[in-house]
Amino acid sequence: MTKLQNKDYPFKFLDPYTREDYHLFFGRSQEVNDLYRRVFKSSLLLVYGKSGTGKTSLVQCGLSGRFSDRDWVPLFIRRGMDFNDAFEKAITDCARTPIDADSTPYEKIESLYLDHFKPVYCIFDQFEELFILGDPLEQMRFVRDIASILDKKVPVKVILVMREEYLAQLYEFERVLPTVMDNRLRIELMGRNNAREVINGSCGVADPPIKLERDVDELIINTITQEKGRVELTYLQVFLDKLFRLSEVNQDGSRTFTSGLIAEAGSITDILKEFVDKQINEFTLAYHDKALPVNFLRVFTTRQGTKIPLRKEDVNQKLAVSTEKLNLCFEFFVSRRVLRPLENDLFELLHDSIALYISNRHVLEFAIPDLPVGKEYSADPVVGFSPYSQAHSNTFFGRTWETTGLFNFVMNDQLSRITIVYGKLGVGKTSLLLAGLIPRISQYKTVHYIKFSRWLVEEQIKPYLDEDDYTGSSLYNDVKELKDCVVVWDQMEELFINLDYKELKPVFNFLSNLYTGLSEVQFVWCIREDYFASLIDLESHIPDLMAKRRRINRFSEKQGREVLQGVNKYYDLAFDTPQLFNSFIDKLKSSDGSIEPVYLQMYLKRITQQSTTDR
Repeated sequence: MTKLQNKDYPFKFLDPYTREDYHLFFGRSQEVNDLYRRVFKSSLLLVYGKSGTGKTSLVQCGLSGRFSDRDWVPLFIRRGMDFNDAFEKAITDCARTPIDADSTPYEKIESLYLDHFKPVYCIFDQFEELFILGDPLEQMRFVRDIASILDKKVPVKVILVMREEYLAQLYEFERVLPTVMDNRLRIELMGRNNAREVINGSCGVADPPIKLERDVDELIINTITQEKGRVELTYLQVFLDKLFRLSEVNQDGSRTFTSGLIAEAGSITDILKEFVDKQINEFTLAYHDKALPVNFLRVFTTRQGTKIPLRKEDVNQKLAVSTEKLNLCFEFFVSRRVLRPLENDLFELLHDSIALYISNRHVLEFAIPDLPVGKEYSADPVVGFSPYSQAHSNTFFGRTWETTGLFNFVMNDQLSRITIVYGKLGVGKTSLLLAGLIPRISQYKTVHYIKFSRWLVEEQIKPYLDEDDYTGSSLYNDVKELKDCVVVWDQMEELFINLDYKELKPVFNFLSNLYTGLSEVQFVWCIREDYFASLIDLESHIPDLMAKRRRINRFSEKQGREVLQGVNKYYDLAFDTPQLFNSFIDKLKSSDGSIEPVYLQMYLKRITQQSTTDR
């Protein structure tokens, strides 16, 4: 039996098996035989199953091991940015003679066959990505090209490998490719007998072989399955890897897996969490950043908790972090086997099991609540130059969409503990916080609202800069005992208005220390757009500062109409015809179609006062 070349690591962990691992591929003889037979049943084969069943390994290792280089020309294809482009590239890379770029897919496959005079096997792995990431044009072009190839006489086989939860998507293809579901093979989770074969076979090819205490293989299987059901190959490999790393080397150089070692390893869920958490914690210790590694890894997950391949520039857009930080994350998590590089500058998480854990890490799910009821929450909706307050929560018209978006951003998006709210003077930022956001958040958490001013800067910030101690400031003391709290700092432009340039660096240190010291607090910082750029310098002190930011704009015409309708109902005004509404709105619209909230309020103030006088 072939011995491992790498004596220190006899298991695959979360990596799929490849053809070079054929001597390590145990417990799949029946599936390999079934797959091999079905390949010759027709030109099109569908291989499907749940995540973790080992579909990729079965094809890349099991099926590949049944062929010699004289028997086939295999093209292993992942989508990348587009399955059609990836398909063409795979053909071109394998071709011996140049292929005209204008050739049809069939002509390209025919040219490849004539180069080798061997059947061409087109293996599309993780085919579900066509439905997850592809648009209808990519999907239809792909199925038409495959249908045109299979209609010809050239010796070609097409194998689609996909997760079974996306199987229903294939029914749309049947109009063009009627046989897409005819020849299919479902890959099941591994039975106990096959799992024992994996354990004993893998340990046996180690050099020297790993010793197994009596009945320890059964104990391993019971631990992974919690004594019920079948064995997920991914989890088995992860568990064996954990045992190997925990085991000590005997005097003869061998290792022994014992029942005590299994008890020490813990559950498979704990092992996966421990693996991911260890890498994140080591990143945090090395680079003093808690939020970045989690935010970075979460970008590579879908809402369903599965992995998704992305380019570096895609990640940069999602996280809005510097190129230096981004490269640091890629280098770190690739080296730690959390992230896997693909072709075309694409990267993905090593396995869906990691994606599932990462996608749910620090995720809070808060439904936006109903507004509080009562007269104390239904104040006059016409406020003039004054901002709305919490007393206006039920008469704060025209801002429902923005309030909902901001609520979800603060409460349900955990990219950072700080949410930056910014916008031009007069767009209603303070009103949105006081009448829209705070009445809703306060139904879940304690909210502490602070309006920055010259007095606050002079009395609660400047005195503590020289001492480099934030604990004496009310900004800290007023909230230090609060748990599960949201602190809202409004009009933060006052910092930059009332401090000179030399004072900013110690202020940034002060805010950074305050943010770190209040580790259980979420922040909402509101600042005028003119001073938004000044916060960028603070990012070096609080690295995740810019991860969550939301711009507040002027009213759209639709929002202006909603405000007018609300006020009309509240005052029982005579705006009961479309012409009056349109006339009012047209007077307020600027050249770009937007409406200044302050101007709208001043017009409403004049109209309501006149209406009251007339009555």
